[in-house]
Amino acid sequence: MFNNLLELYLECSKISELSIFDNTLQNLETLNLSNNNFSKLDRNIFQLKHLKNLLVFGIIFTEIEKFPHERDDLISLTLTLKDISVLSNIFWFNCINMLTVCCIDRFDGEIDIFEYVPTNSQIKYLSLYKCFLTSIPRDISKLINLETFNAGGNEIIILDNVFTNMTSLKSLGLSFNQITNIDEVYLI
Repeated sequence: MFNNLLELYLECSKISELSIFDNTLQNLETLNLSNNNFSKLDRNIFQLKHLKNLLVFGIIFTEIEKFPHERDDLISLTLTLKDISVLSNIFWFNCINMLTVCCIDRFDGEIDIFEYVPTNSQIKYLSLYKCFLTSIPRDISKLINLETFNAGGNEIIILDNVFTNMTSLKSLGLSFNQITNIDEVYLI
């Protein structure tokens, strides 16, 4: 059904779950689910083989399903998460080249947000703007293709040397933090 459909706009409805069957919507390139009642980002959406644009503005995700997935067509994704602890499972979907994340609440526990980053990660752009970060996790170096990283608007005080082996990194945004000192190792 709707196999020729390229764009589907379902924003501002009351959808809380979306089931996509194997041979449905397989040519869909743009899916707008903004301002619905989702709380979980699940594998159904990433099974759309040609999806390039997934719009989910106005939805606060409290869970991301853990599901290994790769594909040739990469997508850009902007997410609003309840807190940073929800983020780590998104890296199971190795089909994202641009990831923008904003968090609503602070998470005070310990979490390795880059725990599930695959060795061939496709992410070139990552923004963790306003995610209540107090430091940048060392495992960010797993993002071997990362060219742009924005961690502005956080609560970073000490800038640890976590970027030394990130040879692809071209742009680093750390504005609006609490950084008091830049170690000379960054300036070499």
